[in-house]
Amino acid sequence: MGEAKFSRITVTFADVSFPFVYGCGAIRTLTDALKSINPDCVIIVADRQAWSLHSETILPAAGDAVPTSVLLVESGEQSKTLRQLDSLSERVLKCGATRASLILAVGGGVVGNLAGLLAALLFRGIHLAHIPTTFLAMHDSVISLKQAVSTWGAKNILGTFYTPAFVIADLQFLSTLSQEEMRSGLCELIKNALVIAPEGIGWLSRVMRTNYWDRMDVLEEMLLFGVKSKMRVMGNDKYEREGALVLEYGHTVGHALERLLSNTAGHPPLRHGEAVAIGMLAAARISEELGLADARLTEQHYELIRAAGVQERIPAGLRAREVMEYVRLDNKRGYLDMNANETAMILLGRPGCPLETKGKPLKAVPYDTLIKVLETLES
Repeated sequence: MGEAKFSRITVTFADVSFPFVYGCGAIRTLTDALKSINPDCVIIVADRQAWSLHSETILPAAGDAVPTSVLLVESGEQSKTLRQLDSLSERVLKCGATRASLILAVGGGVVGNLAGLLAALLFRGIHLAHIPTTFLAMHDSVISLKQAVSTWGAKNILGTFYTPAFVIADLQFLSTLSQEEMRSGLCELIKNALVIAPEGIGWLSRVMRTNYWDRMDVLEEMLLFGVKSKMRVMGNDKYEREGALVLEYGHTVGHALERLLSNTAGHPPLRHGEAVAIGMLAAARISEELGLADARLTEQHYELIRAAGVQERIPAGLRAREVMEYVRLDNKRGYLDMNANETAMILLGRPGCPLETKGKPLKAVPYDTLIKVLETLES
């Protein structure tokens, strides 16, 4: 391992906080992080592919002072289920877990959410920590208290809020990612720029047109942009039910696409960021269609998403009305008083200006309008 260059910040959401260590070689802080908790055992819940790539780095960093077990799960959204959670709970107990144990999640957002919910439920809450290994997980999914699994029809519908003891984001792990995975991670940064930090749009546009994946200093800058954007809206909204709802921008359609593809034979899944990108395009077009924003907003969305290099259309073979069946199960139901033919969405009037209804950054969108827009995004 080369020279270690890492930093530490404290992520704070209202009355809870946790240390976030990031940079090249940050994994070297794992031994001290474990000592600060002093668990009776460590149970690593890891994405199988991530573990095959990084186990020889992580295990030595953990040291041998505490008994350690490793439980592997398959990559992908198909692992984010109650069935998998039940299986893991049995396996964790067989490893000797107690109230003094630590669940250490290693991998991307799927494993992070799955292990997080497991830690929250086991003995009504044991220690949890994250070692994210994807760009998206490092700046997005672990920078939240949300822990959840999905059902057949709805993503992240079963879960709770739980605070990790620490997060270690070692940027050297990103060298093993494909460019497709890195591009997926960019999409949540684009979302943060559009809804929270529009002053970062120009900078992000320029960065995405460089070989950013080979520049650790640039990756660190991008990572911090994502983390600090989330902290800006979650500082007084740790449960993401007020102003931090803007973090769901693009997710109404994005989550619907992910669930539809998971349940449709013969279709490769969309990465989360790719699905959110299509969802953001849909949201911008809806704002324009409803007369809430001008065409420039939609143009900015296309410019950013094209710079990220992800697809702009619903995957071939899927139709707008199929997507709508999953939109009806979106997890933002209940925030607004709506009729049976509307759904709640985050919409923008312009970058950095989410549109509100009764103090929440949500608007009721007629199904007919959403279907019309989705049809323009069909392949």
